[in-house]
Amino acid sequence: MNIAKMQFNLQHRALEIYLSGCKRNCKGCHNPQLKDFEVGVEYKAKLKELKKILESDLVKRVWILGGEPLDQPQDKLLDLIGNVEKEVWVWTSKYDLALSIFKVVDYVKLGEYLEDRPGYLDEEHNINLASNNQIILKGGRKCTN
Repeated sequence: MNIAKMQFNLQHRALEIYLSGCKRNCKGCHNPQLKDFEVGVEYKAKLKELKKILESDLVKRVWILGGEPLDQPQDKLLDLIGNVEKEVWVWTSKYDLALSIFKVVDYVKLGEYLEDRPGYLDEEHNINLASNNQIILKGGRKCTN
């Protein structure tokens, strides 16, 4: 499992972690360059850097995006999540989220991007979602921060 990039989202005080690799072929894909599973660096090589970044009080949450996080090997995704002691969000196009993942995240954004559907503001979380079939659910993990 590779991390293609990490960047800050200042509005939401989130560190965005982009995993490479996606098996879907969604029209209007947000990150088509991340379809290839070989883009980026093996996640374990980034763990030390990740932990250093997460020491900052500026980072309140971690968003795991892609590519498609749920197309990654589950054991590696769980290991990455286990190294985060902040609020964890997984952004997935899939609705069939594995219970083992759902139990260890604080929030999950479900639903593929549909180009012909309008976006909307999820007011509860103050997050703009790209199409109105997408939803944010509370995960099974108790927020650690």
